Order: sequence, then structure tokens, then C-alpha cells
Amino acid sequence: MENAIKLAEILDVSLDELILEKEAQTIVERVVEKQERAIKQLVRDFWLIFANILLAPCLLLLLYALLESIGLTSFL
Repeated sequence: MENAIKLAEILDVSLDELILEKEAQTIVERVVEKQERAIKQLVRDFWLIFANILLAPCLLLLLYALLESIGLTSFL
């Protein structure tokens, strides 16, 4: 048994591949899911930041227009 383990380590294969001749299962789905989730997270964060950058000047202009309409812009 120890020889089989050493041989598997030397050949860089699992014992299932070495003894039972089964191909190793690669788990690609989980990696893809994590990447897809990470990309969605980045897109969502980008739009949150971008929307705030666009929204802030609009709110300031609206506030200035409101202050100007009631005559409180003399301090500016």
C-alpha cells in the first residue's frame, strides 16, 4: 500500500486514478460560479458609486435652486 501511495505521489495522480483507472474529477463549476459572482459584485458596486457621483451634483443644484427661490443665497 505504501508503494502505491509513493507511486501516486511520484506520478502526481490520485490513488483512484492509479489503481481503479478512474479519471480525476475536476471541479470547474465552483470556480466559474465564484468568478461570475465576483463580476456581478463589481458591476453592482461600480453602478452604486457612479450613481452617487452623478446624484450628488444634481442634489446640490436642486438645493441651491431651492435656497435661491426663497432668497437665502446671499450668504454664498
